[in-house]
Amino acid sequence: MEKARTLMVDRILLQLLFLVSLAGNLFWMNDQSVNKDRFTALQNEINNLDSANQKMNQKLKMFTDPDMMIVSLRGVEKHADSKAVVFWDKKTKDVYLNAENLPKAPEGMQYQLWAIADGKPVSAGMYSEEKDSKVSLANIPNAQAFAITLEKQGGSAVPTMENMFVIGNI
Repeated sequence: MEKARTLMVDRILLQLLFLVSLAGNLFWMNDQSVNKDRFTALQNEINNLDSANQKMNQKLKMFTDPDMMIVSLRGVEKHADSKAVVFWDKKTKDVYLNAENLPKAPEGMQYQLWAIADGKPVSAGMYSEEKDSKVSLANIPNAQAFAITLEKQGGSAVPTMENMFVIGNI
């Protein structure tokens, strides 16, 4: 009988140890899951910061390139707070646009860059956030000014003057 009691106590102790071990493992696994989520969030933040850093370095390179003409575009009366910058490579005549300071285009609309060459508007390409300062929008050999209008998605053959946001002379 004493032996049976000892076996029963041993089983109870083993079951208690098993339950403590199980609780400890569940706690550890939960902690690992939280750490994994934190690691993923930090990795995403690092990737976002790295992307922003690359974008800033690209813009800095453009600002310091002696062959790059920088044309500031200021908001017209209806859009006085709007701003943009055109980078015009004097050697290649490629045109780049930084339009981060324009309001987000409404659904179905897109910003279009125009060069004023010989007094006439010439489309210099459609702006999108993916192209911002990274992709040449057009090659413009001669321009006296640049302007941006808001057009239907895909652009227009002629600028919609009442939708002009910014303009800047060279």
